[in-house]
Amino acid sequence: MKGTREDAGAYAYEVEMLLASLNLTLESPGEGSTNASERAAANAYLESYLVHVRNLIEFFLSPARTRDDDILASDFLESAWTPSGEHVDRLRGLVDEIHKRLSHLTRRRHVDFEYEVLRTTADLVRLNNDFQRQLSTGDPSAADWFRRSINAVEAFRGDWLIHMVRTTSGPPSDT
Repeated sequence: MKGTREDAGAYAYEVEMLLASLNLTLESPGEGSTNASERAAANAYLESYLVHVRNLIEFFLSPARTRDDDILASDFLESAWTPSGEHVDRLRGLVDEIHKRLSHLTRRRHVDFEYEVLRTTADLVRLNNDFQRQLSTGDPSAADWFRRSINAVEAFRGDWLIHMVRTTSGPPSDT
């Protein structure tokens, strides 16, 4: 199935929401708050973040369509899409954890698990960059469809610098 401009817009939404929910997660008081509403909001921000993480991992790494209307990275590429590396392995390892803790009511749902949101986001940004590079070698009109997601990642890099100053965390790397 060939990807469409609308499919690229759906992808851009996922990228925008991933980055927005990451910012909300990082800025929330989190589980340590004594205020029940703040703890609930922190959980909602993290759950939103994880939904978009899972959607993007499936976009990039699903070997085949499981439903007729799935949108995959390979829909937009003329050559084979076979990403690899430690960042890909880390992302693959998250899918089951997210399914068990977010999408399904399981006994593992409330077992502590450290979501490394900064590392995960950096891994997804790297995978996005790999995808954008491969996309740029194909159909130029399809590459242009992804301008919105490219802009979101570029804005995120600017926001990341602000966060870095506040927390001494480092920016995500393309490597």
